[in-house]
Amino acid sequence: NVKGLIDHDNDIWIASGKAVNQFDNAQRQVFLFYETLLPEFNIPDLWHAYAAFVYPTQDWGTIGGFVNYIMMGENAVYDAMGHEGKTRKSWEGVFGLSYGLSLKEDFSIGLNAKYVHSALAPGLDEGQGVGQTFAIDAALLKRNLFIKNFDLGFMLQNMGPNIFYMDRSNPDPIPFTLRLGLVYRALQTPVHDLKFLLDLNREFVRSDSSGKPDPFYKALFTDLADDDVTGESTMEKLEETNVNLGMEYWYANFVALRTGFLADYIGVRWEWTLGLGIKYGTLNADFSYIYSPEGFMKGILKHTKNGKTGSTGVRNGQWRVSFLFHF
Repeated sequence: NVKGLIDHDNDIWIASGKAVNQFDNAQRQVFLFYETLLPEFNIPDLWHAYAAFVYPTQDWGTIGGFVNYIMMGENAVYDAMGHEGKTRKSWEGVFGLSYGLSLKEDFSIGLNAKYVHSALAPGLDEGQGVGQTFAIDAALLKRNLFIKNFDLGFMLQNMGPNIFYMDRSNPDPIPFTLRLGLVYRALQTPVHDLKFLLDLNREFVRSDSSGKPDPFYKALFTDLADDDVTGESTMEKLEETNVNLGMEYWYANFVALRTGFLADYIGVRWEWTLGLGIKYGTLNADFSYIYSPEGFMKGILKHTKNGKTGSTGVRNGQWRVSFLFHF
């Protein structure tokens, strides 16, 4: 017994004698992202860009594709005698396809298949200076975990073979990473939308005493064990987990305010991020800025066992801008 229908943006609200239901018509999306890198070094050709598209099907899930590109600028190459040679433009690209599928209303899975092209020293020698490999990501998303409005995401990232640049017998591991994300949607009304987020991620990479990297499925276990090669204990290795805290607030589905904090104990990154987002019609525009001057958080970290001196400051002032188009 339908009482009424309302078309709002891309959704249809259906009012019946028992409830109000929202029919969400999935949209095609194009996403563009750009950020400067390490602004303290003042290197104009050091930057990172990302582009992606999302195409939902009616019955077979969602497909997508992406390009992740890092320009590392011009770098001089030296020979074994220390003589400077021709400069090379170094860059790295990851090109991939994605697929996501909802198995239940509140449970989804996703996959990425990626090709990696890492040109650290292109043209150095025939077939050398450039590494190539492939990798797979697998993830799941569970909404309303245990309680309403509490969501969990988990990803196995960069499952694939090693990469080599000069000698096939001397490869390097790719950064196999475990990621766990939690979000609590604390407030959801037509005017106010407030979320709190926690993200944990850690790389699992280990080489034996001869320098040969463990396969990713083995490194998942060997990298956490007490290590005779590095002398690190399991507890010390757990300190390599990066912690991200975040909050997002939307007002009237028009303007968003965001803030976040990154704690990377081993990498000496302590960063506070401020963000602003605006939604207008079919366009979302977002901007963020990193505040992390040299010595940031030193007052707290000096009381830790290693007496950390705070942030290095190399990412202080790094900014990011992105645009999301809906169709």
